[in-house]
Amino acid sequence: MGNIRFVRGQGGMKRRLPGEDHISGIIFYSSVLPAGFSTTDRIKSVNQPLDAEALGIVNTTGSDIMLKIMHYHVAEFYRINPGAKLFIAVYDEPIGALTFAEVETVMNFSENKIRNLGIFTKKPFVTSMLTLIQGILTTLDGQNKPISDVLLAANLVGITTAGLSNLRALAAPKVSGVLAQDGANEGAALFTTAATYSITAMGALLGAVSKSKVNECIGWVEKFQMNSVELDVPAFANGDLVKNLTDTTLAAVDGKGWIFLLKYDTDTIDSGVYFNDSHTAVPLDSDYAYIENNRTMDKAIRSVRKASLPKLNGPVNVDPQSGQLDSDYVSHLEATGDQALSQMAKDKELSGYQTFVNPEQNVITTSQVEVTIINVPVGVSRSFLVNVSYATKLP
Repeated sequence: MGNIRFVRGQGGMKRRLPGEDHISGIIFYSSVLPAGFSTTDRIKSVNQPLDAEALGIVNTTGSDIMLKIMHYHVAEFYRINPGAKLFIAVYDEPIGALTFAEVETVMNFSENKIRNLGIFTKKPFVTSMLTLIQGILTTLDGQNKPISDVLLAANLVGITTAGLSNLRALAAPKVSGVLAQDGANEGAALFTTAATYSITAMGALLGAVSKSKVNECIGWVEKFQMNSVELDVPAFANGDLVKNLTDTTLAAVDGKGWIFLLKYDTDTIDSGVYFNDSHTAVPLDSDYAYIENNRTMDKAIRSVRKASLPKLNGPVNVDPQSGQLDSDYVSHLEATGDQALSQMAKDKELSGYQTFVNPEQNVITTSQVEVTIINVPVGVSRSFLVNVSYATKLP
């Protein structure tokens, strides 16, 4: 029968999320430039998928596959986190190895606003990629331009699941390896078309990170269900379907620090797909072994820097007898640090905090004031131990 159907659009009002924790970026290494980009204009900011489509990032029939891959990741980012701000950069993929120097360029373009970054490349994965990226992030940290996490989506085709590198043996605490990929829908179709390189679920992963509070693990089952037709069938970026892998194999891959998608027992959670964890490429005994560790600390640093910067080059009162810091000045500095972190505690992003200034400092000679801040993070329930038994009566 004849009918008139309506499809409700989303994003036309261009409403944005509050705060800046959601501000993200994606770097695509591609020889194909979308129509709205040029060799002298390679970075754009968008607030919804329609903005990206207006720039030529499309998945229409006949479009180059790289444009379809770009569209896929942008659309998946916004499927998970509508209203977020996203910077998109497209750079030529060099013949030789990537240096990832573009990370700093994109951060500068965003005026240091980017908090979370995804990188897509067709080049084969090697662990040196993560350490190179970490070197750039360390430089940015020193310039007070912290990017809290970089999600690397490189080509894992040809690498067996057993042969995946151990990322926990690296020293890249702000970089994560993306192993997750769709196994039966749009991502899988792109993977079949590409044939020789991975697609991954980097866009959805970046969306989850940007949606989460800085202290939250993206593997939180109650909050971060990732599938909606897309990602219904979780796969690895080498083509292996998760359902065909044993629990022992999945545990081994998890132990190597890769981020992937999985399903829990379906009689408990009906057909939900979730990230296994929020690993970073650093040993587990590091304070920054998970994405939320980096995001929480970086937010605390930004807050304290914002509160402290007006005091730079200001006068410092000292006790005339000892030359040490005046007690009122010490109290003022401690209150400044505590106040900067109080909102994070109110938002349950920190369990607690304390600012301490040792008055026994000779600032007249050194012109330096040392401040110590201790943050108590919010924990993550990565496992539960439930003791269950029979008894003849209740205790």
